[in-house]
Amino acid sequence: MKKTLLLTLFLFLGTLTAVHSQGCGSAFTDPAGPTANYAYNSDYTVTFCPENPGDVVTVTFTLFDIEAEWDALYVFDGPSITSPQIASANPAAGVPGGLAGGYWGTVNPEPFTSSDPSGCLTFRFRSDNVINKAGWVAEVSCAQPSECVRPTNPTVTSITATSAVLGWTSDATVWEIFALPCGSPAPTAATVGQVVTVNPFLITGLTPGTCYDFYVRAACLPTGYSTLCTFNPISTATLPPICGGQFLDNGGLAGNYANSSDNTTTICPTIPGDVVTVTFTSFNIETGYDALYVFNGNSIASAQIASSNTGGNVPGGLAGGYWGTSIPGPFTSTSADGCLTFRFRSDPTVNRTGWVANVTCAPPPACSPPTALTFNTVTSNSVIITWTQPINPDSTVASAWQVILLPCGSPAPLDTATGFLEVPANPFTITGLNPLTCYSIYLRAVCSTSPLVVCPWVPFNPVTTIPAPPACGGQFIDNGGAGNYANNSDSITTICPTTPGEMVTVAFSLFNTETNWDALYVFDGNSITSTQIPGMNPAGNVPGGLAGGFWGTTIPGPFTSTSADGCLTFRFRSDASGTFTGWVANVTCAPDADKVLLVAFVDQNSNGIRDTGEPLFPNGSFIYQQNSDGVNVNGYSPTGQFALYDANPANTYAFSYQIQPEYVGYYDSGTTTYTNISIPVGSGTQFLYFPITLTNPYNDVTISIAPVSPPRPGLTYSNKITYKNLGVATTGGTITFVKPPEITVFSTTQTGTVTNATGFTYAFTNLLPGETRIFYVTMTVPTTPTVSLGDLLTDSVYISAPIGDIDLTNNANTNSQIVVNSYDPNDKMESRGKNIPISSFAENDYFFYTIRFQNNGTADALDIRVEDVLNSQIDAETVRMVSSSHNYTLKRINNQLVWDFKNIHLPPSSVNLSGSMGYIQFKVQLNPGFQAGTIIPNNASIFFDSNPAIVTNTFSSKFTVPLSIVDFDANSLVLYPNPAKNTVQIGLVNTNEQINKVVFYDILGKAIKTVASVATESLTVDVSDLAKGVYLIEIGLDNNLKLTKKLIIQ
Repeated sequence: MKKTLLLTLFLFLGTLTAVHSQGCGSAFTDPAGPTANYAYNSDYTVTFCPENPGDVVTVTFTLFDIEAEWDALYVFDGPSITSPQIASANPAAGVPGGLAGGYWGTVNPEPFTSSDPSGCLTFRFRSDNVINKAGWVAEVSCAQPSECVRPTNPTVTSITATSAVLGWTSDATVWEIFALPCGSPAPTAATVGQVVTVNPFLITGLTPGTCYDFYVRAACLPTGYSTLCTFNPISTATLPPICGGQFLDNGGLAGNYANSSDNTTTICPTIPGDVVTVTFTSFNIETGYDALYVFNGNSIASAQIASSNTGGNVPGGLAGGYWGTSIPGPFTSTSADGCLTFRFRSDPTVNRTGWVANVTCAPPPACSPPTALTFNTVTSNSVIITWTQPINPDSTVASAWQVILLPCGSPAPLDTATGFLEVPANPFTITGLNPLTCYSIYLRAVCSTSPLVVCPWVPFNPVTTIPAPPACGGQFIDNGGAGNYANNSDSITTICPTTPGEMVTVAFSLFNTETNWDALYVFDGNSITSTQIPGMNPAGNVPGGLAGGFWGTTIPGPFTSTSADGCLTFRFRSDASGTFTGWVANVTCAPDADKVLLVAFVDQNSNGIRDTGEPLFPNGSFIYQQNSDGVNVNGYSPTGQFALYDANPANTYAFSYQIQPEYVGYYDSGTTTYTNISIPVGSGTQFLYFPITLTNPYNDVTISIAPVSPPRPGLTYSNKITYKNLGVATTGGTITFVKPPEITVFSTTQTGTVTNATGFTYAFTNLLPGETRIFYVTMTVPTTPTVSLGDLLTDSVYISAPIGDIDLTNNANTNSQIVVNSYDPNDKMESRGKNIPISSFAENDYFFYTIRFQNNGTADALDIRVEDVLNSQIDAETVRMVSSSHNYTLKRINNQLVWDFKNIHLPPSSVNLSGSMGYIQFKVQLNPGFQAGTIIPNNASIFFDSNPAIVTNTFSSKFTVPLSIVDFDANSLVLYPNPAKNTVQIGLVNTNEQINKVVFYDILGKAIKTVASVATESLTVDVSDLAKGVYLIEIGLDNNLKLTKKLIIQ
């Protein structure tokens, strides 16, 4: 991820592509020359050929500096890049083009001499779009080919403190090798080296901890020698640390350790029977990419003394290494040989200062010190510590310990220190700590109390307590306090009111977390098992993979609890890299109005009481009447709990619960009812529980598309995909997204998708019961004339059904959106568009309505109410919620729907454009009797706080048949209802014509009412001002035709 994150910080600068041919005697440099860094995005090819037939080209580098793993110089033995490659051992890594065998880094490559009949050499240079280096300088020479061929493929292996094994490829039988300190001038033709006759060759007598340049040349006596073959520089190992000495990384005290290290160091006692202890005094290893491994014995085959770290990206992939800046250990051998072995692995990029450790040897302690010290569950005033207690030399095991706490930075405690705590058990909870304080914790084992026998103090890594839980009137801040939050965070903060009956509100004033990698999750209650208050973000790459977290710099919320306990719980997850300033939020608490809270829950043990951990049940409605007035109100919320407020204590209520028909075969709601319930002044919250019992386990998954924004030519629009496990068992499957055929460019926030010609597929796993996941698809609308205003863009999504899925109708969803130029953000639409072929719609099919709203005011909308009176042709009993942008409650009285978004705190669009939007999506079936020509209009009223209603557009769905089936005549004119009382709907069917004028005539032929300049296929006319009687309605069309029909006014 190191490189990936950098890529986002630079602009694309264009690609340098060039092919050149040069001759002998010239200097060969990177394209920028000897004084400047090479360019980004380079793709540069140069060929050197001899001027005299029979000569061969040799290129000798005198300076070389190319970014390792991301840029590379490739060498080809001939006149083009199709010639055989002279390859290094480097992999393709991240170099553009993906070819292995390139040369990079700062080590001068060996001289290259052509062996091709042409005598030519070709070089190709590739660089990426970030980070450039000084490049290279080389000399180009031409001469007759030497009869003594230079060795190739130099390797150095088995490096110790005083020796190394050199190997090469050569047809010769005698060679001359050279070992010089790094940076020394290269040997000349007159320099005398060591003559060897074996390959590979063990060179000895080297100095420990020293960098060497090795060279080899073939000896073709008596004719002479080949040119030099240069090895990559190596550093010999330091001498194994000894008792009383120090153990250092391979960079020594003053330098950083080397990249691509793989060093093994075994430290053994000099006196038999002693054991080695290694105590680190400084430690700094690149997290996740480099690691030091510890083994309890004289080799890496001994038992590992492991940390809790994963394998990360460390070469070799072994878990349990130590990295970062926290000092590990100390480590004391418990092996029979008394030895400890350390292996250090580093990757090819980024190095650190390494470590310094003291080595001591002594007889094994009578009381073995604890090992593998860790801590967890850090709160504002406590921490849990754990450790492993080794066996003592006398085969006993300590069962009591002492722990001492000191402020970070304090000297280590002496053996005679006091003020410790007696520890009777492992693990142990330390309490009484101060919030946001750094502690150094030391532990020692007590192996005997009479006489007292203890081991030396052993330190834990420093631990910092989290801030105290925010209180009413205080602040809620991230775990970094004044600095950035920590990597690898998984912190949970629950904020509850101090006065029972009050509700917590958390309002953020600053917010900055790493987009897509770190997230803050919000839950409406006193734990993370409470109902989530989700954001609109997908899971992204946040640890844990939960969707609905908040990230970026857009201020979320504010959030107000609607839970019975008045609490809010926040969970913060961050990955291993990239930290930001976090957040600051104010916490306030205020009493909620008196209310009844209706709670439906799954009674898992059938005791009629909601026990801890029993989930809420959302698949039904609370049915209630006020004052026995005979009018049933259906109350629904996606959480399974519904709050009823009433300031009049004289009103009384009766409550019952009704499971949705599609779940009746799987749950039993029993006979729980409540009658004569009032809400007295000052009563606070009354809880009424409805236990629901699972009678028949089942599977059910659902998926839906919600249109977030409309399609406009040349611009992008987005759809939100929501899928949920409605069943009772964890499941997995495949999602298939089919894009509109007109769309060729699209993207999705979901990682792991597989793109195909029609869209993409995505395999999901471990979808828990009740779990909802979301992702977004963004599509680019082609420009006109590929699409035109009024065109429909239709996309679909499908989810594979688990075995025994009880409802296959909710496993697919289709959404059609009309191409527009401008739009009202407060609108209503149905997923099939305005014209629905009658042959494509069955009686049990659903309309999918979406109501969108946006706060275009100047302040937060605290509460939003949406009202929708369903057309009489819609079966109100079949209303089912599909998804929504925010938490809500829904009341239905007959065909009137009312959604309440209480405490939504929707910000204005001028402050937070994406956060200012919300939506409701529900589905509903039609009453029997619809036919070709039936028009079903629908709109909604949106109330922002106490402001007047914003009335959406009226979306009219019309059932049509193909024009070839029905001729255009008077039957193409539909009046509904007829007879009419207050309004009449006038519409055209089976035609693309539009109405431009409507005239009402009485039976005497007198024009009574005129509606002009209409330009629509359908409209609703107010006829409440017309007297009862018979009227003739004349419709003027835009093709100058006129149609007439009779209308009765009652």
